[in-house]
Amino acid sequence: VSPLEPALVLEFVRGTQVNSKWILGFGPRKIGSASLDLPIWEPGAPATCFEIVPSSGGLIFKTSRPDIVLLNGEAVDSQVLRVGDTIRILDTLIEVDFTE
Repeated sequence: VSPLEPALVLEFVRGTQVNSKWILGFGPRKIGSASLDLPIWEPGAPATCFEIVPSSGGLIFKTSRPDIVLLNGEAVDSQVLRVGDTIRILDTLIEVDFTE
């Protein structure tokens, strides 16, 4: 477990969890329909939608389901997250930000 500095902010802007905001201060973290910690309520969402992994180059978004989980509208397996990135899981849309 490593601290995420600055903390990652995931804001739900569309879908069943709209108006929810998660602030993640440590990682790695797994997000998905089977997660007790960070559950995705979207019907049809994978058990693990994506993971957040700290690295020396920043926070890495990883998914084994790029067919369902899109980063900035594209199917990618892994990429460093930036402010303004969007994560789409079917009809759920999440915006990425960081605390100041």
